[in-house]
Amino acid sequence: MIRRLSLALVVLLVSAAPVLAADSEGRISGRLLEIRPDGKLVIEEQGPWKGPGTGVVKRMVDLTPSTTIRVVTPTGTGTVPGYDIQSADFTALQVGDFVTVNTGGDRSSVAASLDVMRSDGAEAGLAAPRFETGK
Repeated sequence: MIRRLSLALVVLLVSAAPVLAADSEGRISGRLLEIRPDGKLVIEEQGPWKGPGTGVVKRMVDLTPSTTIRVVTPTGTGTVPGYDIQSADFTALQVGDFVTVNTGGDRSSVAASLDVMRSDGAEAGLAAPRFETGK
């Protein structure tokens, strides 16, 4: 009986290993709050709501020279929306941008890639209104 239980446990752990490995990529999405001179970004992310004082979390990620940055803007309107994707560098980042950061396979705070969503006046169909500074 103990051998069967041990064998079943080993089979269960081995079969679950690919699932655990697939969950190793980290992703952070939210509004860019701050661009620090030391290469760190502060992002406000909406997480699960579990009562008062929960839901909104500030996350910090590091940019490196190998971080891939892309600016995504909507191009189409009506029933066939599309997107224009352009490579960029850190100078394209603006406070208030909506960003999605992939941290690679180690769940660290180092950004492997960063996508910036820009509305450029195309307010229709976007999940959040444009963030206006200075008002």
